[in-house]
Amino acid sequence: THRTYNIGTIVIALKCHLISPACYHYLQSLGTLSLPHYTTLHRLYTKFGLDSEYITFLEKATSDFNQRERNVIVQMDEVHVKSEFTYKGGIIIGSSQNITDPAKTIFAFMVSSLSKKWSTIVRLLPCSNSSAMDIFPVIKQVIEDIERCGLYVKVICTDNYPMNVNIFKMFSPTHTLKPIVPHILDPNRILILLFDFVHILKSIRNNWLNQKDSNC
Repeated sequence: THRTYNIGTIVIALKCHLISPACYHYLQSLGTLSLPHYTTLHRLYTKFGLDSEYITFLEKATSDFNQRERNVIVQMDEVHVKSEFTYKGGIIIGSSQNITDPAKTIFAFMVSSLSKKWSTIVRLLPCSNSSAMDIFPVIKQVIEDIERCGLYVKVICTDNYPMNVNIFKMFSPTHTLKPIVPHILDPNRILILLFDFVHILKSIRNNWLNQKDSNC
């Protein structure tokens, strides 16, 4: 059986493991906390795409989904981590996948059903000074792997960070920002690109607070 963890638990577990694998293993050995096994974290952030074992897990986890429940959204967010290399147990961890420097951020990719209360992390990507050119092929691979499991990616959602805006532009044949673009796997389907409304509202709020207007 596979135990599932929410995005918050996985991100905290990953940060803890990156800071100190020995401490993470110790916490696991206590049996007090329910934490992902380190091999689960390893599968999530060491492969360019999903490995066969994780694809099998996704297939089993969604085997009872009906056609409507198989329509999913892919959500992407960035988590900042301490930038350093660590040597533990004969393994060097902390490296980024786009350059040889230690990772500064981790991009987390989560898939959620649009009509069912279900979600899971599918990819964690350590990066340093990443660009849209680095992230776009990863998103494409994630979508391909998800659809191999019999799911249908209808929406991609992220915040309106400038790099994410450039990523969304790369989905368009004209390289312009559009809310609806041809699906990267089938031009006869559409793919909806959304900016996280929570981040948009936060940006509006911050702009209002920072506005310097003598008439206010």
